Order: sequence, then structure tokens, then C-alpha cells
Amino acid sequence: MPVSGGGVEQASNAPAAVAAGRLGVVAGDVVPAPNDQPPITPMRATLAGRADPRGHGDTRVADTGDGSDANVHACAQAGMAPLMARGRERQHGSWRARFGPSPPAPDHPSPLAAMAPRLATPQGRHASALRTPTPAPVVGISKSVMGFRQCSRRRPAKVRGEWSLVTLAWHVTRMVALIPA
Repeated sequence: MPVSGGGVEQASNAPAAVAAGRLGVVAGDVVPAPNDQPPITPMRATLAGRADPRGHGDTRVADTGDGSDANVHACAQAGMAPLMARGRERQHGSWRARFGPSPPAPDHPSPLAAMAPRLATPQGRHASALRTPTPAPVVGISKSVMGFRQCSRRRPAKVRGEWSLVTLAWHVTRMVALIPA
């Protein structure tokens, strides 16, 4: 992968799909891409067959790095309602914008145009607010507490196996934490 300051480094990007609420990793992959835009298509294919057991539908919330036009169209073709930030959002908007009525949805919109009104609804704002606090504990605890900073393997299949072991260790940690005392 290209690195800052020029040059390349043997590295991988390990995106993870994390379930909000329980913080369980529901899908993970390892790709040789420096940003998150290409990996959402294989991740989308993995998630397409998995229904939410709580019946929350097929809404997929993703970060700004995932919000390319191709990813939005791919999610829409798979029957998922993507909620991907289209850029940096203003942190402290006016109270009228926050509590006011949602903008009307356009007639026959493209998937990208249909996403903007969904993001402006109270449900869309609530789901979008979960973008950062949902995957951040998984990554942070994997790095800081579990000490997983880099893979010891080099080939893609072996790196995927190592990342699978890290996510398995994360699940065991979560199960222990969720056991009632």
C-alpha cells in the first residue's frame, strides 16, 4: 500500500462490519487497499444473506470513507438502505434543523439522491450517530488491550486467518463481558 511521504509498504486494510448494540463483528475481511471504498462490495455480499434477528431491516451505516457512488449503488442493488456520510457534518447545527421536519424525498430518486433525505430524518440521524462509537471499541481494544498491532503473516490468506482469530478473540471477550454477574 502507498504510505505518506512516498513509497509503498507491505500492509493490509482490515475492515469489519460491527453490529450496533452488542458490538459483535458480523463480517470481516482483509484487503490490500489504503482506503475503505473498495472493500464494501465484498463486505456487502457477506452481509446480504444475514438478516437482523431484531427485525431492524437492511439498513447499513457506513463511514465517510465508504461513501462512494459505486458503494451506494451496490448496496441499493442488494436491497440494502445505505446511510453513508457524504462528508464532514457540522457538529452543532441549529435547533430548528435538528428538531424540524425532515425534507421530502424526491420523486424517482437515484440511490445517492434517496440517501440524503434518509440521513436527515431523526432515525437516520440516530443511526448515523452510531458510525463512530460502534466499530471504534472493537478496533481500539484489539490494538490496545489485546496488543494486536500488526499481523505476523504476509500472504493474504494467512493474514485473513490471523484477522479471523483476532475477531474470534474479540467475541470471546464480549461473551465474558456480557455474562451476568
